[in-house]
Amino acid sequence: MMYDEYAFSKDGKSPTIETKSKALIGPLWRKYQLSQSDIRRVRKLYKCDDKNPKNFTHQFKCDFTSHSCGFRNRGKAIWKWKFVRKNEAYMFAFTNDTSSRSQLLSVNFHPVIPKDDSKPQGCLSYSYFLRSSSMQLNQEVLSSATELGDGTTVKLWRSGNTGKWYRVQMNINLGKPYRLVFEMTPTGDGSSASLDNVEISVNKCESLRNEIYSKPEISIDENDWTLFEEELEKNGTYAFNITATDATVSANVSSLL
Repeated sequence: MMYDEYAFSKDGKSPTIETKSKALIGPLWRKYQLSQSDIRRVRKLYKCDDKNPKNFTHQFKCDFTSHSCGFRNRGKAIWKWKFVRKNEAYMFAFTNDTSSRSQLLSVNFHPVIPKDDSKPQGCLSYSYFLRSSSMQLNQEVLSSATELGDGTTVKLWRSGNTGKWYRVQMNINLGKPYRLVFEMTPTGDGSSASLDNVEISVNKCESLRNEIYSKPEISIDENDWTLFEEELEKNGTYAFNITATDATVSANVSSLL
């Protein structure tokens, strides 16, 4: 905590703090640049100097391995953080209600270059998996990085590709505060959506893409274990796919128990 020369002064004129060097401290709110002490402390914290500058390439990077990275539900809370196994987790939504709309919100992001009208662009990439559903992505432009209400919606992307993991890469505007909003639209019973590996780079994408993404995993039809247990109790069987390599093998759970 820092104070100027007149902090706690009864009359507001008599100085209460004086530097050893007799240098003028001045009103702290009138400082428009980092002091040498500020620079020295920042360099020590990030272990960098003029000879070895740090290159910060990402504004955000999350593989959901340990937590939800601040993503939260808006509306019906059907999105949740799903742990699959060690070092493998993602955000997952499942519903049988085709009338529901489920939104997954990111944290609020500061602009990369505040008050810059040049609309600097960054590269957004993420992986998704859909089953009996579609997904769209909006960017909500906010009045400030602390805005809690809805922002101005900019539609970025929509897809109905199902049955495989896909990787998307696109350019987005980073010049104003914003948040990302992923929305799943169910199209049938057992609708589900998964989201993983969200990254926002401060540089434009080298290429744009929406392609099949190889993601080896072991999963039960991308549905909840709850559904699995219900179907097993009701019918005694449950068909699912085991994907441990590039090949997919169909199996019936009754033959494995």
